[in-house]
Amino acid sequence: MLSSDWDAAYLAFGEAEREDEYLPRQVFAHHAETSPPVLKLIFLDLSPDHFAYPVVKRIHGLVQGWETQFPGISSPPALRRIGAAIDVQTIPRPAALATCFALAKAFALENRRVRVRPTSMAMLQAQTILLTFNRALEDLIRTKGKLGKDDKVFGFCQKTWFASEAWGAISSYDRNLRKLVTDFLSSAWGISRDGTNMVFSLKLRNAIAHGIPNETSLVENFPELVLGILTSFAYVCDRP
Repeated sequence: MLSSDWDAAYLAFGEAEREDEYLPRQVFAHHAETSPPVLKLIFLDLSPDHFAYPVVKRIHGLVQGWETQFPGISSPPALRRIGAAIDVQTIPRPAALATCFALAKAFALENRRVRVRPTSMAMLQAQTILLTFNRALEDLIRTKGKLGKDDKVFGFCQKTWFASEAWGAISSYDRNLRKLVTDFLSSAWGISRDGTNMVFSLKLRNAIAHGIPNETSLVENFPELVLGILTSFAYVCDRP
């Protein structure tokens, strides 16, 4: 975990998720019963003597840097808000784990992003990470709203949290991923920051869920896209 190889660090987080399956229970007695170690590492355990402190500190620093760089998207501190929701057990464990792993993967990709071209492989990696964030967000919304499998998440969010905003007038962006990203970044919909983040997050999930996209903005604007979804996740965490 102290290595500079951040891909290896991500794999170590993956191993951490399985630790509570095969190590003696007493090893993790200091962790909350319902929170596996990997959640504590990313969101809660930040004491300097913790074995994962250097990696966790850099992940938090990365997100905080994004929040400072893109104030029109962020509503900080997102990780602290998500961590608080995990602590009081208002997030489904699968959604929390998915967000944690997506965040670790986003950290690994971002550390390489400035050194790589937006190749097909890089776009696929970005797509996979963004989809993981999106699916975790949808799981959280469905749990919060007690939605059935046939209930529409987009309609629920608009009716419940953004009833005053005209979401129905926003394009479906079918097969036009670049335009979706461009309109998100330029706040073209004329709605609130939180509404913009939520609309983007839900439409992005549909736009990239089928097939491998050939869209360089997934890599070029990766921090902004992750931050939009992460901020939406924190927003839902704050809802009663």
